Amino acid sequence: MKKEIAIKWVKALRSGKYKQGKHNLCTIRNGNKKFCCLGVLTDMYQKDCKAKKRKQLPSKEKKLYGEIIVGYNVDGRQDQALPHAVKNWAGMQDKNGMYWVGDKDRSGMEIDFCSLADANDNGFTFKQIASFIEKHYEIL
Repeated sequence: MKKEIAIKWVKALRSGKYKQGKHNLCTIRNGNKKFCCLGVLTDMYQKDCKAKKRKQLPSKEKKLYGEIIVGYNVDGRQDQALPHAVKNWAGMQDKNGMYWVGDKDRSGMEIDFCSLADANDNGFTFKQIASFIEKHYEIL
């Protein structure tokens, strides 16, 4: 991913301004917003567009189990993964922040992938995710 975006993302994740949520880019319950780590990056994109007077992604809210899920229905279902525009803006290789950490099988196929989305949803804190991004942004 782009180094300058990675630096800003790390800063945002460590800032304490974003409350961490799971499974969706952004959820709202009782007026309180929670973001997954990819939702923070999407919010950064929206703010960058606004600051540069570019068109922001249209957002769509849907109610589910007492929460409001904020999605960006641009290229299919986009409430759990990075919208294509955000992925390109950040220079990410994958819409889930996937990276390879394993080995290859006999045919040369990579056999062990992880993603920032999975890390977020499986209990890694924003600070832990920020440290990973800081050290490994080139593989994202």
